[in-house]
Amino acid sequence: MKERFFLLALVLFTAALQFLYLHEIRDNPFFTRPVLDEAVHLDWAERWANDEAWFPGEPFFRAPLYPLLL
Repeated sequence: MKERFFLLALVLFTAALQFLYLHEIRDNPFFTRPVLDEAVHLDWAERWANDEAWFPGEPFFRAPLYPLLL
């Protein structure tokens, strides 16, 4: 019983920390506008979600498996 209570308390504590972090950085321009790697991954995700190009005509300049697993 103590283990479950401890685990629940730990999960709630970490969720609260994550919420506070997101609350603090919501006005940061880098949070709302992706740059560099985030922009590339977002572009790939949008194209793949729209069934545009799973495999472009040129080779990938980055490994595509990482964004797929995100």
